[in-house]
Amino acid sequence: MRYSSIFLFVLITQLALFSGCKCREHEIAKYQFTSRELEINPYTINDRFYLKNLSGDSVEYLVSSRNSSMEKFHGNSDEYECDYELYESNVTSIVSKDNLWKFSIVLNSYPELHDGTYYKEIGFNEYTYLNQSNKLMASLGLLFYNDSIYDKYYYGAKLVFHKLFSLGPKQFNDIYETTLFQENSGTGLYATKIFYSIKLGIVGFTTNQNETWYLDI
Repeated sequence: MRYSSIFLFVLITQLALFSGCKCREHEIAKYQFTSRELEINPYTINDRFYLKNLSGDSVEYLVSSRNSSMEKFHGNSDEYECDYELYESNVTSIVSKDNLWKFSIVLNSYPELHDGTYYKEIGFNEYTYLNQSNKLMASLGLLFYNDSIYDKYYYGAKLVFHKLFSLGPKQFNDIYETTLFQENSGTGLYATKIFYSIKLGIVGFTTNQNETWYLDI
């Protein structure tokens, strides 16, 4: 009888604690991109384009997906925090036909503390698949506002804007040169820079093996 009483006391105590932590969630903020903001990325699903290197090799790229989702953030790290905020994330995946390269362009929104404004971030990620055991990644996150991209960390050389820029035999207008951070250690193939146009998307990239690829238009 004594052990039954102890078990019943523990059970009631746990139920009381659990019920005390439960609450009805309440949305206090929500941010979704406008159609104009989404235009910082010009791609739509099934877009195709070709990148060519200086040796004359040409590789086809496919925009395999572009999807939005709403991410939930609580006011603090407490899992029982009832108030939450919703922010949109928009992810585009671009893959090469030879399955060697994969690029993603990620748009995120999140609040700036204290003043009620929102940051809008554009991230560039590059994945190289030499084989299943040799996978490298390079990336860079930047901020954007309307039709301009800028460096949120003020790295300087990580982002350079060119009114006119040459890649191989091609010239492009209004190009953002983004220097990527290598996320993985190793000496395999990876992209070191992406050259990006708000109107055209990725117009080229360079690799750590001194290759230059440019948009073949």
